Amino acid sequence: MPVKVVLQNVNNASLLIDNKDEWKSIENKGVILFVSFLKDTTSEEVTKIVKLIFESKIIPIENGKESILNFEKFDIMIVPQASLAGKLKNKQMQYHSLIDKELGKQLYEQFVRECKELVKAGSTLVEGTYGNRQGLKFESDGPYSHIIEL
Repeated sequence: MPVKVVLQNVNNASLLIDNKDEWKSIENKGVILFVSFLKDTTSEEVTKIVKLIFESKIIPIENGKESILNFEKFDIMIVPQASLAGKLKNKQMQYHSLIDKELGKQLYEQFVRECKELVKAGSTLVEGTYGNRQGLKFESDGPYSHIIEL
C-alpha cells in the first residue's frame, strides 16, 4: 500500500495554510482528500490513485452513488496527512514506512497537479502545504468517509 487517501464528504471546509492566519476555503459540496505516501511510492501509482478517486462511484446522491467527474460544481480540498502512514506498535505510533520528505513533496505536487487537470470549471480546488502543520474546520452531513489505498 504505497499510497493512502481518506476521502471525507463535506458541505464546506476551511484549511489554515500557514498555521497562523491564512485560511483557504471550499464553499460548495465536495470532498477533503487526506493523502499520504509511503516508501516506494512511484509517480505511476500517484496517477493511478488520482484516476481511481475521480472515476469511482463513491459520492452519495439521492438514488445511489456517482463519481466526482459527473458533478458540474464539486469542490476539492487536498490535505497532506503523514499520520496515515503510522502504525501502532507497543502502544506508540511509528512512522517508519513514511516516504522521504523531499520525494513525498514531489509526489504531493504531482497529485495536486493531476487533480487540478480533472476538476471542472466552476469547482474549487484548495491544496494544503506539504510538510506543514495545518488547522482544519469542516461541516458534513455525517461521517461519510472512504479509505482508498493502492
